[in-house]
Amino acid sequence: MVTYIAEAEFPFFSSTVRRVLKRHYLACYVHRSISKEIIAELVETTESDILTPSSDGGRNVIDFFEGPEPEDFLDGGYYTAVEKAILAALNFIDELRDLPQESLKAKYDEVKRRATERDSVRLIDGERNAFFHQPEAYADFAYWADVAGFTPEECVALMLGRDPRIVNSKSLSEAGGFSPFAQEFKDRLRKVERAVTMGELGVPVASRALAKWALRNGPAPDAAVTEWFQSLANSAVKPPPDDDQEKVGGPRSLYKLVVGMAMRNYGFKKNYIPDDKLESFQAITDDLASVGLNIDVKTVRKYLVDGMRLLQERGDFTK
Repeated sequence: MVTYIAEAEFPFFSSTVRRVLKRHYLACYVHRSISKEIIAELVETTESDILTPSSDGGRNVIDFFEGPEPEDFLDGGYYTAVEKAILAALNFIDELRDLPQESLKAKYDEVKRRATERDSVRLIDGERNAFFHQPEAYADFAYWADVAGFTPEECVALMLGRDPRIVNSKSLSEAGGFSPFAQEFKDRLRKVERAVTMGELGVPVASRALAKWALRNGPAPDAAVTEWFQSLANSAVKPPPDDDQEKVGGPRSLYKLVVGMAMRNYGFKKNYIPDDKLESFQAITDDLASVGLNIDVKTVRKYLVDGMRLLQERGDFTK
């Protein structure tokens, strides 16, 4: 408790400073004599951090400087200031150790409370000024309403009301530091990725499917996001491609080919449950590799499951 309180009162009195002082224990702690050699060692060891004022309040070394001009501080004038600051910190520690335990604990609790409040204010200010809370980071729902499908990251950004081109895992990681918003982005992304793995969502995620899933797995950050998802969820499903489109080989025809061959030659079933593990997925992967076409087994599984779902929804199976 003593060290914690002392560092709050004298921010420069860090563990690095204390290690240097302990190397000169008799001079510093017993005789209370801080020579220029010790001060030079302190400045060098801390890489001049001991001279840098802290933004967390407390008394800094420069507060003990009594020179006529501020620029004299860094021009050798800091020697006397460092000596006075170190002695003030050591005397303060002596006073703390003389306090009754109850008084020391009360002082510790008060210092910790102020530090918590300061950290909270700093976090709120940092969050408020972060790039993902700036006007340009918010999603233009009119634009994204015309996009047919989304990646998991795009889903999360839109669920948080943000433009996926600006707010994504890469940009949040590059911003650095802890952020409640960034943590929520990570948490929601894990949920979306799990939904994809379990077959609740396909990839790319269809806009209408995302809307329904998001409404079930909210909450949305504001009413505008909720209203957008509701409008998507209630929008009419686009009709399937017409015969002319099918003749030139659209995605639906490709799904028929892939799913049909998997059912005929690899034991893939119409009633396949996403949680089931079938050897057919690996068999397909191995056969493709044998002719020089490499693909991940998870990708094989995803497209077969997505294709089966699409063909069933559109009534393509005649028996």
